Amino acid sequence: MIASEQLFKLIKSLNKQEKRYFQLFSATHREESTHTLLFEAINKQATYDETAIKKRFRFEKFIEQLPVAKHNLYKAILKSMNQYHAEHSVEIRLKELLFAVEFQFEKTLYEGANKSLGKAKELATIYEKYELLLRILKWEKKLMNVSNSKKNNFQEAKKIFEQEQHTINKLNNASQYALLHKEIALIVSSQAHLRTEKQKSEVQKLLLHPLLKNINQAITFDSKTFFYQIQSYYYRLMEDNEKSNTYRETLLKLWEDYPHFIKENPGVYIPIVQNLMNVQLDKRMYDAFNITSDKLKNLQPTSEADKLLLFLAYYPGKLTYYVNTPRPKDTYIIKEAEDAFQQFENKLRADYVILFYYLFSLSHFMTSNFKSSLKWINTILNSKKLEARPDIGSVVLLMNLIVHFELKNLDHMDYIVKSTYRALLKMKRLYEFEKTILLFLRELPINNSPKEVLASFEKLRKQLLVLENNPYENKVFKYFDFISWLESKIENVSFASVVLKKAK
Repeated sequence: MIASEQLFKLIKSLNKQEKRYFQLFSATHREESTHTLLFEAINKQATYDETAIKKRFRFEKFIEQLPVAKHNLYKAILKSMNQYHAEHSVEIRLKELLFAVEFQFEKTLYEGANKSLGKAKELATIYEKYELLLRILKWEKKLMNVSNSKKNNFQEAKKIFEQEQHTINKLNNASQYALLHKEIALIVSSQAHLRTEKQKSEVQKLLLHPLLKNINQAITFDSKTFFYQIQSYYYRLMEDNEKSNTYRETLLKLWEDYPHFIKENPGVYIPIVQNLMNVQLDKRMYDAFNITSDKLKNLQPTSEADKLLLFLAYYPGKLTYYVNTPRPKDTYIIKEAEDAFQQFENKLRADYVILFYYLFSLSHFMTSNFKSSLKWINTILNSKKLEARPDIGSVVLLMNLIVHFELKNLDHMDYIVKSTYRALLKMKRLYEFEKTILLFLRELPINNSPKEVLASFEKLRKQLLVLENNPYENKVFKYFDFISWLESKIENVSFASVVLKKAK
């Protein structure tokens, strides 16, 4: 039987159009009329309350077998949604055609079965639905066995066999590329940037795989997609943004040359656009970034899963764009992103949750709203999900020190520095850069005169400029512009004005 919480979540996940369709669907199925009553009652609840349901329908016969009613309601919703989304999903349409083939075959209506099968094969070929294409080829063999055609059955069987082998090869090819893609994607999600020779060597070995020599090894649309994604990830990790950008642009063009794939698989297209946005941000190609991000802004996905993907692709990029180019007219994006985040937070993976916390803290820091920045920093440091993004965790520990400095909490600086040192040591993130910042902030409170403080800022700036040229120490500058912050203190201007000046 369906658990009550599952049913409640399913109903609440439906949008207005889907709920309306279910009501119309139920109206045409008399046996499901009682389910409509139950559907509407659950839909009105903020949290599932079975006691209230039983009280409301205490005189209805179906309440005597409520678990059965809930189970049937769940099935009815899925059935109606299958019908509602059939015209939007190629896979559903293919499965319906295959059902038609099977039904007509059992009724010995072989001509009709062949026509349905022909439509299914054409659709499966266009959209590269190879798993279903294998089922279609199996049906072709069954129909061939009952055919009255005078054609050479052996030649027909041979042709189908060759198509099967060709289809299996394509499935294997796509599967191999998918595994390679997964391997490098896991590196990207866990490391973000390489900080040791060992990490770099492990990634370089990956590109020696025979399938990654050239695009000609990729024989399906999915395989080509994976090939370009792997290459773009690789060159981004190698700090070659030029090549990474080229591969991402080529990948986006591949998809835009086949718009039917975008319509069928927006969940794949969205990250492709996002990845190009990331490279454009890295290269400070802000005009190109705005053009690319508009592709997402104008996209209108229908499924909740794709809406979540769109949120994850669009707002991190727009928040990062604001942090890199902090114009007063763009501050709206902070509130807009925070509001959107509330809708999706419970559905996000731990690493994404930490990413948004960090971007919110950084965005508020850029507006000099240090209290709001500290609120998000504390949320990160107190989060059980912090271990999902140790790279962000180490930077936020340093940001925490700087925010306390901005809030003039100097009396507690020595304690905060010591606790930060211990935390970084435990995380194994205590590199030369981190040590330099900690030493600076520990000594800063003892500098009494403005002249001494200014000298400390200038000394630290020189030290960081050296570290910025160290390939294993400069990654941290991508998370927070420490040098621009120091320059804002030296010049006695806002942090945002220094960053914006450099962005132009």
